Amino acid sequence: MDARRVEGEKACWQRFAVDNCLREVRAQAREQDTALRERELRINSEERQEKARERLRAIEQKQREKHAPAPMTSSTKQGAQPAVKTPAELAREQQERQTAAQQRAAAQAQREAAHTAGAAEREAKSEAERAQRVQALQDKQKAAEARRARGAEPRRGEPLPTPKGLPQP
Repeated sequence: MDARRVEGEKACWQRFAVDNCLREVRAQAREQDTALRERELRINSEERQEKARERLRAIEQKQREKHAPAPMTSSTKQGAQPAVKTPAELAREQQERQTAAQQRAAAQAQREAAHTAGAAEREAKSEAERAQRVQALQDKQKAAEARRARGAEPRRGEPLPTPKGLPQP
């Protein structure tokens, strides 16, 4: 499509009424592009709908599999009961959970301490930079005041300076 439009524009440059010809060629190219774009959008929409249907089917299949009864194993067929945990095993598992929780709490406390220390360090650095900026501003203001004071004093016996580029007296 682009090749046809470029070819048409080249032909237009050989004519007298170039602007009108270019407008017509570009309008035709837009019409062709519009038709193709509509077709492309329709195909894309159909593909999206098909993918959505496939996804719904997969979800429904999973739901059916999830609600289906579990197949009987040989141990269940024989009437074997699931293993009951002894109090010692339960106590050991409880101890493991407590140990893991304590480790997580210690790690969290360490992260919080590092964060607090980092924040305090950044705050101190920021405060130091601010103090430096304030001091630099005060120094600048003092220098400006000194220049103003020197400029306000009458010059005793000194001739005014000659601007550059002018001949010296």
